[in-house]
Amino acid sequence: MTERIVDSQGSIYRWLVGALTVAAFALRLLRLGVDSLWYDETVSVYLAGQSIPDLIAHTARDIHPPGYYLMLRGWLGLTGFPTGHADATGYRLEFIAAFLSLLLGVLLIPLTWQLARRLRLGDKVAAVAALLVAVSPFGVWYSQEVRMYTLGAALGVVCLLATAPFLYTDNAPDRLWRAAIVYALAAATGLYSLYYFAFLLVSVNLLLIPLLMWRWWKTGHAARRALVAWLAAQVGALLLFAPWLPTAWRQATDPPVPPWRSAPQLGAALAESWGALSFGQSADLARYWPLLALTVGLVALGVLAAWRRNRISRLAVALLLIAVFGPLALILV
Repeated sequence: MTERIVDSQGSIYRWLVGALTVAAFALRLLRLGVDSLWYDETVSVYLAGQSIPDLIAHTARDIHPPGYYLMLRGWLGLTGFPTGHADATGYRLEFIAAFLSLLLGVLLIPLTWQLARRLRLGDKVAAVAALLVAVSPFGVWYSQEVRMYTLGAALGVVCLLATAPFLYTDNAPDRLWRAAIVYALAAATGLYSLYYFAFLLVSVNLLLIPLLMWRWWKTGHAARRALVAWLAAQVGALLLFAPWLPTAWRQATDPPVPPWRSAPQLGAALAESWGALSFGQSADLARYWPLLALTVGLVALGVLAAWRRNRISRLAVALLLIAVFGPLALILV
């Protein structure tokens, strides 16, 4: 009887997440492609209309890797815009080009649901997380932009999904190796799509490597297998990215394009980042600061409640905190 109730509850939550995914799709579809492309978006479409050698040569001189542009090139070819030029009406190109970002942004809802469950936080927490992603103004914004950011976000969640089995000690070695393969593929694809993806990978490793080494020291051979699989995943991702690594290093150490704004003060950068994540890119912080403070309090209460729950929840919270705030800290250092 208990198992039947649990199965029924699980089915309800799956239907709920399905409904949230449909609602998120509709929300992101609203006014998609109505506005003209802004400069960065026109660069995306222009590069997607080039031949592959020209596309790669251009990105080697630019500040972004070629992965997203290659994906957009394939997408535009499939949808009738192989050269990246608009049709007579001019409207459909904006819509079609942004639709790829929309699909990737909508994919974040079931991915987030699955991540919370993989982290053993329960169906209720997973459903709330999916709801927050579905209605996120930040998520809606970038789901309508012809850029690589929803691709980076989706690949980031896939990396976290592949990281989750390494947090716990009850996973069989074959499952760890499958997770390691998924991680390496997603991590390499993320690096080929967005250089800032490296900050997520570094942040996750700052948690996982000490954790797995400590377990190896405490428990021995079984924990060593997990550490070896994790390190193999990092090496695999690096080897897959190796062909582009010299170019990435040159672009990082000698940027071909100057920064578009001066670096803000730490406090301003934190406030801007939190405001954008909470209320979207166009939020007026001076107007919404009470709500911003409320979101800080709610997050703090959620972290505290999960931390006090049990050791499994603490591991999940640690991973999520370092995945969210670690990249920001590394960027601002």
